[in-house]
Amino acid sequence: MDFETTLKLTQKRLSEEDGNLGNLLELAKGWTHECLVSGNEWDNIVEQASHLPKSMGAFPFGFEFPLHDENPVADFGASLSGGTPTGNIFHDRARSSGSNKLAIAIANLLNLLDSKDSKLQSVVGRKVMLEFDVGSAKNGIPELPGFFLRPGNIPIYGDENKQNDVLSLSNALYSIANWKLNSQERQKLELIYQSQPANTRLDSFGIFPSRSRGIRLAVMGFNSPEQVKDYLQST
Repeated sequence: MDFETTLKLTQKRLSEEDGNLGNLLELAKGWTHECLVSGNEWDNIVEQASHLPKSMGAFPFGFEFPLHDENPVADFGASLSGGTPTGNIFHDRARSSGSNKLAIAIANLLNLLDSKDSKLQSVVGRKVMLEFDVGSAKNGIPELPGFFLRPGNIPIYGDENKQNDVLSLSNALYSIANWKLNSQERQKLELIYQSQPANTRLDSFGIFPSRSRGIRLAVMGFNSPEQVKDYLQST
């Protein structure tokens, strides 16, 4: 059975069950050590996941820990793709409830990826990743999670003159928060891309609407610590 068939079947089976993704995560509670996810954090993770359809369990999900922190605490990550039953759930929720900000944000981003006038889908596909602040949420759980896109279909390497792709992806994410790139931000993004060594690639683009304004970028493929240092100094 290929991946697409398995994905469809798993979504179908999960959608036939009662409950939500939070109920599914509760089954994993005993398999995660409390030094990584404590009781209170589990409650917060389950609460966040309770707003997501259970069929999202068919897509990759998991926890993120800041390993540089002496006492790391978990945030929760989930994902979905457009053109799937799970993606359609968010479209339905956005249409039926004008106050469901999460559903509206996801539906709008999926619409951008599916737009015939945009090449976004050719670069990042139809997958959207979400990161929910849980352990790192110091002032309460944010209203919206982080949104991330990965250029998996067409990697963005440093020597390929793809500034337009970088700006298009950034603008798409900014639209979630009703922001638009200003000239200073555009110049900074162009500098970050143009300074990339040829062997490196932009692995993901992200935005946290509930945090400070800005695009989060992950650059992969450096050959040495010196190359990382030179890159950071040049940007």
